[in-house]
Amino acid sequence: MGIILLIYNLFFFIFSITLLPYLYLKRRNKKDGILWLKERFGFIPEEKLKSIYGRPVWIHAVSVGEVMAALPLIKIIKEEYPDRSLVLSTITDTGNLIARERAKEVDAIIYLPFDISLSVKSALRRIGPEIFILIETEIWPNLLRTLNREGIPSIIINGRISQRSFKGYKLVKPFMKAILKNIYRFGMQTTSDAERIRAIGADPFKVEVIGNIKFDQSFSQDSVDSERLKRSYGIGERRFFVAGSTHEGEEEIISDAFIEIKKDFPDLILLIAPRHIERVRRIEGLLKVRGISFRRRTELIENGLDDASVIILDTIGELAQIYSIATVVFIGGSLVPAGGHNVLEPAVYSKPIIFGLHMENFKDIAQTFLEKGAACQVSNGTQFKRELGYLLSNMDVARSIGENARKVIDENKGAVGRSLMMIEKFLK
Repeated sequence: MGIILLIYNLFFFIFSITLLPYLYLKRRNKKDGILWLKERFGFIPEEKLKSIYGRPVWIHAVSVGEVMAALPLIKIIKEEYPDRSLVLSTITDTGNLIARERAKEVDAIIYLPFDISLSVKSALRRIGPEIFILIETEIWPNLLRTLNREGIPSIIINGRISQRSFKGYKLVKPFMKAILKNIYRFGMQTTSDAERIRAIGADPFKVEVIGNIKFDQSFSQDSVDSERLKRSYGIGERRFFVAGSTHEGEEEIISDAFIEIKKDFPDLILLIAPRHIERVRRIEGLLKVRGISFRRRTELIENGLDDASVIILDTIGELAQIYSIATVVFIGGSLVPAGGHNVLEPAVYSKPIIFGLHMENFKDIAQTFLEKGAACQVSNGTQFKRELGYLLSNMDVARSIGENARKVIDENKGAVGRSLMMIEKFLK
């Protein structure tokens, strides 16, 4: 344990110091560039500290998906404990942006400090949380050790251990066991996740299966103005196929299938929402090569859709609502080995869903959807084209699949309430 931790700390220290000039140069011209750097080294700005009162509840959500999952938990904590201040930390810029837009109940939003002892201690000293909640399973050795030494309970909510991570963790089980003993409770998504966290060293008596809080995400259909969205995107009553969170290698498959299917459905409009927005130009290039007319989302405001048949989503935070006006939805990151993405956002709107074989990050959820007839799985581009064409041709079948998807969500709600019960044990 001691040698591994020493190597870990040495690596992280060298990595941080070596990377510091690069990070500074990369972010110095960004609006919050210097602020980001300070927070990553544990120096929380005074204006943020002023908004924190008492001993806050600190919730950490690494990126967009975890932030979105945390929203109903944040809301219920604030409702039950209105006198508590809440701190929300992220690691990614996109996660931070979504947190600022959506997590209105939070009193301070910060970047998680680098896992360097001095940085962690600096942030904890300034914030002084009563409890630290990790959304899903991020193992930061120095952070967890410091929390435990300071008597601050840390708990995992919505915990999951993928098969790939499990294999890696098993190789360093003694190290993992020493780190995991610093965590007070493990609220895992499934029985499989609970078994894996125990197998790599978690105290069995600290582990509970509480379900997946993503099923409790407060996607309110009433809050979405579908007609306004349709006008905004210029699609009217046309068929609208949404490919969400796509990765490199998927847009080619999608666009080639779209060309063929559009011959049978000339009114069909495709929206491509790349997982990484910096890939927009790359997608434009492959559409141009194929002779497909397109518009960026940001161009629709001035120019409208006109004769374009493809929309490229070049904004952040809109995709969840766009699903509400989709005819059929494809879940990106699943036709290529990227682990897949969240099927729940379109499911809440009763949309028929297609995904590929690579749903490792949502394996149990994906399996549940398939067992309940709530999604369609394809293995390659040929099957993808065939399935999309079938759903567009058989809307009764598509509606039935969409209704089943919504039922899956309704039948699996409640993890947020169970999470709150776990949290309440540590709030004085």
